[in-house]
Amino acid sequence: MIFHKINKLFSTYHTNALVTDKGEMLIQGTNDSNQLALPLAISQHLRYFPEFMKIDAFNDYFVKDVQISEQIINVLCEHKTTRKVKLFAWGVNKYGQLGLPDNTYIQCEPLDITHLFIEIKSIETEDVIFDEDEIIQISCGSNHTLVLT
Repeated sequence: MIFHKINKLFSTYHTNALVTDKGEMLIQGTNDSNQLALPLAISQHLRYFPEFMKIDAFNDYFVKDVQISEQIINVLCEHKTTRKVKLFAWGVNKYGQLGLPDNTYIQCEPLDITHLFIEIKSIETEDVIFDEDEIIQISCGSNHTLVLT
């Protein structure tokens, strides 16, 4: 940890996350609901990781915010090149928190769910229209995800 300058801390239940001054996300803790964002083959065998590890899925992004609940994690970040704001999530989709139709599904690695909050379907034509607003704030609990645009 001496090689990182920590800008933000996030902690809940048995999972902890840090965001560095370089926009990197480090995570540590239990993996009961795949909170550590590991590939499924590893995730099935690892229930706890005591050291902070960097999440490589965000190498092309600057992490702006992290929200951790008991079963899901949401990460708001900005692409380093395009500057597009993206929302990623992973964990257990028991109540549809990840926006997936299968409520028994477990997402092990970060999934881009931005489109769920900025797509609007035209009533007349049923075409998908993208809202120009960006996601500016996120929040999550055990059974929900909230987004402010």
